[in-house]
Amino acid sequence: IGVATKAIKGMVKALDECAEAYKVQLNAERALDTAISNSPYVTGTASKRLKEFASEMQKVSNMGDEELIPFMTQLIASGRTEAETMKIIKTASDIASSGAMSFDTAVTQLNATLNGNIGRLGQQNAELKELTEEELKNGKAVDILAEKYKGLTEATVDTKKQLKNAIGDLKESLGKSFEEAMTPMRKFFTELIQGWADARKAR
Repeated sequence: IGVATKAIKGMVKALDECAEAYKVQLNAERALDTAISNSPYVTGTASKRLKEFASEMQKVSNMGDEELIPFMTQLIASGRTEAETMKIIKTASDIASSGAMSFDTAVTQLNATLNGNIGRLGQQNAELKELTEEELKNGKAVDILAEKYKGLTEATVDTKKQLKNAIGDLKESLGKSFEEAMTPMRKFFTELIQGWADARKAR
């Protein structure tokens, strides 16, 4: 009985981890959908394409799609289009793979160029200093850096991290079924217990 109990506890723990992984992914996707619905530059149909793009990036990079989607959300919320968002994410990944700066910094700096500011990227890439504000806003800096650092993401991919990301996807898939099954049960007991608590307070 002790062995069986331990095994069941281990299984429940594993399923809870899967459910948590699923919720992280779900919340990230919901935030992206909200940003898209609030953006005048992106239509609702972009949601599926951006999520698919994140999945494709996961297959050739060291980042999971649940990590990439929040950055996409930030970009969409800041006024970027679907195409601009994809290009920034890919270019930022290549720049980060070069060691020049972290991925999140690269995303922020690339996004800034589309507002007419070269920032740290201008210090590290002299060719950007000659660009006009209009050229920056038209994405010229992103184009130049996309070509300059092209292919570094794929060239520096870590198979250990990719395996971890693949396992993460499996956990999310398993967690979806477990969470959907458990949610009604949790809601029932929450309402039941809350009812008892409210009744005792009313005495």
